[in-house]
Amino acid sequence: MATELSLTRLAGSEFSERVLVAGPEVGTSVVAQWRDCAMVLAGEFEVIGWDLPGHGSGGPADGPFTVQDIADQLCERVEALACGRRVAYAGASFGGAVGRELAARGECSFEAVVCLRESVPVVDVDAESYALACAALDRYRAGVAVKPLRELHDVVSPALAAVLVRVFEEMRCRTTTA
Repeated sequence: MATELSLTRLAGSEFSERVLVAGPEVGTSVVAQWRDCAMVLAGEFEVIGWDLPGHGSGGPADGPFTVQDIADQLCERVEALACGRRVAYAGASFGGAVGRELAARGECSFEAVVCLRESVPVVDVDAESYALACAALDRYRAGVAVKPLRELHDVVSPALAAVLVRVFEEMRCRTTTA
């Protein structure tokens, strides 16, 4: 993927104890979707969101990209931003498909993943990429993935913040290493 993902700090600071990376739905910006929830999480996390190419602060795509391309970039860039802090991921719809891929990767610094409304059909994603993301969840369910993954059907809102904190604390107890 030639296009670099646009990352935006939504809340918290580099001094926060933990990092939460937030992934958006297709057709919206991460700021519009996650800002209110991120503000509630600011005491617990530095919340960093990413925008799809052509959305929000994302520049236009230089060419086609896949769920795996986005996961590759997130793994690389978040490692540098985390500076040894614990890192979690939450993504809605297309962002949830990226979360499935992250959950299947042992080499990535994400310790827990939450997918929100990921079962909602994703528009404008090539079928092969989406099938690969679904296969990542199947690997997790078969015990092959190394990251805890939880699927929720909540919408992104300030009320979701308390749910995320509780879920990440529960999942942290079950985190395994590769």
